[in-house]
Amino acid sequence: MMSSSTHLIFSLLLISAATTLCPIHATDHIVGANRGWNPNINYTLWANNHTFYVGDLISFRYQKNQYNVFEVNQTGYDNCTTEGAVGNWSSGKDFIPLNDAKRYYFICGNGQCYSGMKQKGFGVLIVSFAISWLGSGWM
Repeated sequence: MMSSSTHLIFSLLLISAATTLCPIHATDHIVGANRGWNPNINYTLWANNHTFYVGDLISFRYQKNQYNVFEVNQTGYDNCTTEGAVGNWSSGKDFIPLNDAKRYYFICGNGQCYSGMKQKGFGVLIVSFAISWLGSGWM
């Protein structure tokens, strides 16, 4: 049977090894890649080529004072309405943290939503690392 100090040392080594082998880095997903946040781009296709994780960023690049970004619910997305929006940005270079594992919806709130400036809901995944204690030792 291992002593408690041996368990502590083993635990710290295991956690250290796990973080070394599986580093966690936030990714900045630039909406539309080099085309940015503009009308007549298929943002659903763009999102389908990315995997989003909690802690990542999604960034919108566009001409300030011409476009904007609103985070809305599915109804707002479907109807191109900002009513009930949970966030809005207008700097032209907006970095939005994906802090929760949920489905996100973004639209342009100045009427360009009808020209395709809307980002269909995409899910954000939770990635976690767990260590289990099983009775007589660490697994």
